Amino acid sequence: MTQSDSLSRFDTELGRVVHRLQVLPDRLRDSAYELIWPVIQELRNMTVAIDPVGPRDVPRLSSRTAADQLIVVARDLSDRCGDDQW
Repeated sequence: MTQSDSLSRFDTELGRVVHRLQVLPDRLRDSAYELIWPVIQELRNMTVAIDPVGPRDVPRLSSRTAADQLIVVARDLSDRCGDDQW
């Protein structure tokens, strides 16, 4: 699998998860944020391991921000990954 293929698959899966978070009913949003929060933080940890610039922790915001936070953190990671890391 090429770097381009891996990045494409990453983007596809990220888009699916983000879409699901965006259309989640309000009554489920808080519990979903609790489940996705460790993933967001781990993506940030992976980014810091590659490039230790910026804050280590991602701030906990409203559960309505889960999709946006996931996009930002995932993009930070994908932007910092080299060809050999995909």
